[in-house]
Amino acid sequence: MAAAAYGDVTVVVDERDDLFYTRAALRAHRPAEGRITVQPTPASGSPAALAHDMLYALGKRLASGPGSPDVWLDSVNAAWLSAAAWGVAAGVRHVVVPRAHLLTIRRLDQLLAGARRREPS
Repeated sequence: MAAAAYGDVTVVVDERDDLFYTRAALRAHRPAEGRITVQPTPASGSPAALAHDMLYALGKRLASGPGSPDVWLDSVNAAWLSAAAWGVAAGVRHVVVPRAHLLTIRRLDQLLAGARRREPS
């Protein structure tokens, strides 16, 4: 297991998916205390998937668009802006992402950019 800190964001990589750390991450999910655990959708290549996963962790989701229940899935900007806005509104200060080592570099960049959007000015 390895850990790296980026400002107020800590990325923990547990490539062995140790059950102890997974359980600890799931127990850490306390949105009312500003801490959410985001479980990434397995094998999703959608650029907006992790943002939707963050929304689900907050008990939210984007409203369906006209004619299609999944029209928002490819709307990257709307999904990330919504996740950031709900994160600020909910007072999220810590985001835990189990299995983050399976995310692409682009998804990790999006996650860190989302954390920067939540920083107080």
